[in-house]
Amino acid sequence: MRTFLGGHTADEVRAHYEKFIGPYFTSDGQADLAVGASAISAVATELGVPATFTAAEYYRTTP
Repeated sequence: MRTFLGGHTADEVRAHYEKFIGPYFTSDGQADLAVGASAISAVATELGVPATFTAAEYYRTTP
């Protein structure tokens, strides 16, 4: 993530992860499908396009 976020410090990257990524995944890396479904719907609505896939189709749900 640090490479992706550019010149951020390790503490800034950790804070970003804890706020925007970590809460939406389980400790074993599985996505919260309810959150994913809501996000897919919100983005499709914002873009004015239909949501053509589900969170379960997009996110891996088996370890």
